[in-house]
Amino acid sequence: MRYGCRMRWTKYFSVLLVACAGSNAAIVEKELEARPKLRPQWLDQGLKKNDGFVWVAGQSKATASEQEARDGALAAATMEFVKFAGVEVEAFDRSVETYSQVGDKTLQTMDAEQRATVRAKAFVKNAAPDQWYVRKMAKMRGEKQEGEHYLAAVLLKVPDSELERIQKEKTTKLSVDLALYRQGRDKLEVVSDGDVLKSGESYALFVQPSDGCFLYVYQTDAAGATFRLFPNPEFKTEANPIAGGKDLWVPNAEHLLTLDETTGKERIHVFAALEKIPELENAVKLEDKQLSSVIKTMGVAGLSDKRSPHKAEPPKGATAVADVKKKLLSHGAAFVYETWFYHR
Repeated sequence: MRYGCRMRWTKYFSVLLVACAGSNAAIVEKELEARPKLRPQWLDQGLKKNDGFVWVAGQSKATASEQEARDGALAAATMEFVKFAGVEVEAFDRSVETYSQVGDKTLQTMDAEQRATVRAKAFVKNAAPDQWYVRKMAKMRGEKQEGEHYLAAVLLKVPDSELERIQKEKTTKLSVDLALYRQGRDKLEVVSDGDVLKSGESYALFVQPSDGCFLYVYQTDAAGATFRLFPNPEFKTEANPIAGGKDLWVPNAEHLLTLDETTGKERIHVFAALEKIPELENAVKLEDKQLSSVIKTMGVAGLSDKRSPHKAEPPKGATAVADVKKKLLSHGAAFVYETWFYHR
């Protein structure tokens, strides 16, 4: 083996080519810091189920910051839990309500690593990190440090109730966050079935689907007249299909609906489907019999409480919006949901 340095001259300048001893040394990792100092035993124990919890570990890849390493570890632990639960990733996405966490950037536009991190952050609201193992590492070439990075591992503590819920919901094909509001004195207030609204009062419907879908909203007054609220160019609504994770106000993000003078029971039907519903595509107005005929062909969505209320920006001109606390879950590819109030 030759040692030393070699010099080469050119016409205009000189270049010193260094081939000194040690320049081709292999890069090795050196631990600079570890919390805790000793490697925890749970890293080698695999997934366990005891004491009413599922215990699952996850480890990150090398990252530039400690927070990124922690996020990566949570994502890895979450995906290990998904495998154990035996659910499809798409079903798990709905179950942890990730769409309400990501704002304008829906899961469809994210890469796999971003999706995993978003799932993890949403999921750990109900599954708590029990222990962490974080290491700060250096890349060394001989005695020279060439960079630093972080590695993290987490032991995730998941209640058995979460496992049971996710397995129960794994056949869900479509879910929709939904709430009907009236304009209150200080904020938009939730309208529940049987509430009373008066002529001239303003109201609006909030919808956020978990997946891209076709949405149709109809209102039927006491006289049996049925009118389509969405989609409806007259109200300047958006058009179908609606992107998954999108906040949608009916009639639109600029205005509220206002009750006329026709009093009695008002019914609102929300139809959602993964494909177009042909009978409703061009039906701006329907007779009650026609509406009933379409309803008979639909599945019925179950209404459940959201584990994490969704905070939505209200339509312009409205006061602060109340939390969206309800979610519709459907095991079929199409469903209808009815809500109603008294108009006096």
